[in-house]
Amino acid sequence: GIILQAHMDMVCEKNKGTKHDFEKDPIKFVVSDDGILRADGTTLGADDCTGVAYMLSILDDDALEHPQLECIFTTQEEIGMFGAMALKREDVRAHRMISLDGGGENNTLLTSAGGCCLKIRKPLVKEANDKPCYAIRVRGLAGGHSGGEIHKEKGNANKLLVRILQEARLAGLAFQLCDLNGGLKDNAIPRECDAVIACAEDAQVLAEQIETSRRNIWQELEFSDAGFRVELEQVQPAESACTDACTDEILRMLFLYPNGFMARSMAIEGLTMTSLNLGIVRMEESSLYVVISVRSMLRSAIDNLVNQVQVINGIFGADMTRSADYPGWKYSEYSPMRE
Repeated sequence: GIILQAHMDMVCEKNKGTKHDFEKDPIKFVVSDDGILRADGTTLGADDCTGVAYMLSILDDDALEHPQLECIFTTQEEIGMFGAMALKREDVRAHRMISLDGGGENNTLLTSAGGCCLKIRKPLVKEANDKPCYAIRVRGLAGGHSGGEIHKEKGNANKLLVRILQEARLAGLAFQLCDLNGGLKDNAIPRECDAVIACAEDAQVLAEQIETSRRNIWQELEFSDAGFRVELEQVQPAESACTDACTDEILRMLFLYPNGFMARSMAIEGLTMTSLNLGIVRMEESSLYVVISVRSMLRSAIDNLVNQVQVINGIFGADMTRSADYPGWKYSEYSPMRE
């Protein structure tokens, strides 16, 4: 017998300003000039309904010759493999499985990363604000799946906006954080991030510093994410802002978190071995909420990155919970099934 498996859910992410309810609205398709089918302002959802469609087609074809099949359709894959975790071992009889997820038409995957989700909270200390406020927004990034596209060096909006703010602070500009909000999913590279700061500095000096950071970052992303841009706008003053010390801790903590491509496989050319994604940053009423997705084929590499994040959390007084752990699939040089 052979097990075929695919998952039914998708990563539900949309651009700011896109009016779309993933629980009710159909995906709006557009065909780009290069003939690629894309979605208008949202994720597309081809992952993993292609695999689901394959299995339904095979089950529907009475003329197709095949061994005994066990078709497994899992749910909640994108938010932590919860459907697969709930599968009962006694319900499965075959010993060989082909997972129809992510290989493409002409590729068979021989190894897969495991991972986990880190949810972090840091208490906020606020005070009344009487300074002018400015909104700083990162826009135009391509984003992508944090597993399949992390090696392409796309910009992470959360990390880039924190970098811009930290560079302004290191340049001697005084300001306090009123709001910070970026990313929607831990496993999607964030395309947009917004911050509001309270700042009594000269507006022109602030604009020039942000432009310096923008220009430098764009040069770094010119060949990987050239749509990157930064918007600066004066907005209504916020009633409260994080204290100077709290602002400093938040920016340094987020600035120091590791992010992105970490290591490649030495056995398979072009394969990412280890990575992590700073997927969500959100200032709530009383705490900063951060979600990081960690991936590797090796459990030890996952644990090492988790430990790095935990050490940084300890420095800045943040608490962390680890969840949605799932095992990796290490490459095996000898595989009768593959042959």
